[in-house]
Amino acid sequence: MSNTAYRQDIQGLRAIAVLAVMTFHLNPVWLPGGFVGVDIFLVISGFLISSILLHKNAKPEYQLLSTLNYFYSSRLKRIAPAYFTVLIVVTLLAAVLFLPADFATYRGGLKKSAWFNSNSYFATFGDYFAPANHEQPLLHTWSLAIEIQFYLIAPFVFLLLPKRMLNWLLPSTIVFLTIYAEYRLQQGIEQATYYSLIARLPAFFLGAWAALLIGKSNWIAGGGAKAMVDWTSSKLNRFCINSTQVHRPLSWHSRAAAHGWGSVDCFAKH
Repeated sequence: MSNTAYRQDIQGLRAIAVLAVMTFHLNPVWLPGGFVGVDIFLVISGFLISSILLHKNAKPEYQLLSTLNYFYSSRLKRIAPAYFTVLIVVTLLAAVLFLPADFATYRGGLKKSAWFNSNSYFATFGDYFAPANHEQPLLHTWSLAIEIQFYLIAPFVFLLLPKRMLNWLLPSTIVFLTIYAEYRLQQGIEQATYYSLIARLPAFFLGAWAALLIGKSNWIAGGGAKAMVDWTSSKLNRFCINSTQVHRPLSWHSRAAAHGWGSVDCFAKH
C-alpha cells in the first residue's frame, strides 16, 4: 500500500529480524534472545503504518471514509493472495500426510487462521492429548493475526486522535500495557499473554512513537529512514536486552525455548 520509496535500511533491519528468529528456532542456544525478531517486525510495522496514516491525514484532500477504504483495501490486496495460497497448499499437504485425528485438530487451527484469529486459538491450545503447539503447521500464523488485529484499530488511533494527544498517550500506553502483560506473566497466565494483542501493542506503539518523535507526518516521503533505524535500533537494543535479562522471569524464557516459541515481546511485511 504505499506511495513510499523502497528503503534498503528498513529491509535490512527486517532481514536481521528474520535471521534472528530462524537462528533461535534452529538452536536457541546459538541466539537465546533471537525471539525478539518478531517484535522487531512489529515495531517496524507500527512505525510504517502510523507514518502512512499520519501522512494521509495531513493532506488537504483528506477524508476519513476514503482513507479507511484505501488503507483496508491496500492491506487486503497485499496480504490476502499470498496468505490464502499458503493456507491452501498446507491444507492439501496436511490432508495427505496427517492421520484423521491430527487433521481434525489442524482444521480447528485452519478455521481460526482463515479469520486471522489463530492467536486466540493457540492461546487456549493446551489439551494434554493434543499435539504440541510447535507441531502445528499453522502455528506461525499467530503473528500475522496480531498484525491484522492491529490494522483494525490503527486507523482510528492515528486518524482520529490529534498528534499532541498521541505524544503522551503512546508512551503512557506502552508503559501501562507492558506492566499489565508482566503482571499476567507473573500470575502464570503465560500462553494467553504470549499470543494476545494487548501484550504486543507496546511494540506497535513503540514504532508509532518513534515516527512521531522523528519528524513530521510527511517524513516517510523524505530521507529520514536512517534516523528511524538508528533511533529504534538503539532503543530496542536496550529494551530487548533488559526484557531478556530482567523483565521476563527465567522460567518464562526456559519454557519458551523448550516449546520452540519464537518471540515474546518486541517487526510484518509491507
